[in-house]
Amino acid sequence: MSYAIERLADGLVIGGFGGGARNQRTRVEIGYHLAEAAHGQGYMGEAAQAGLSALWSLLPAAETIEAQAHPDNAASRAILTALGMRFVGERPVFASARDTWEPGCWYEIDRPS
Repeated sequence: MSYAIERLADGLVIGGFGGGARNQRTRVEIGYHLAEAAHGQGYMGEAAQAGLSALWSLLPAAETIEAQAHPDNAASRAILTALGMRFVGERPVFASARDTWEPGCWYEIDRPS
């Protein structure tokens, strides 16, 4: 599932948020991006919270949602923490845009009861 992030003030698409099921649909990985000009304005925190809520509703079999951020991306790691996700460790992730393996800090959250 993929969603565009639209700035309400002018309707400009400034990013995206999405999630895909893994492990027999009980585990979902999310990802997001935001236009550089929109960084630091609170848009991603708001969008990620809405996206996380939507995924819990739309994927009733999902038990855990996970995400990763580069170790140097403090803003993204802060968003994951603000979503209530816990850090579970580092493992490599393939960055297709750069055609290379990079370190990733992985976070997860279990379905709220």
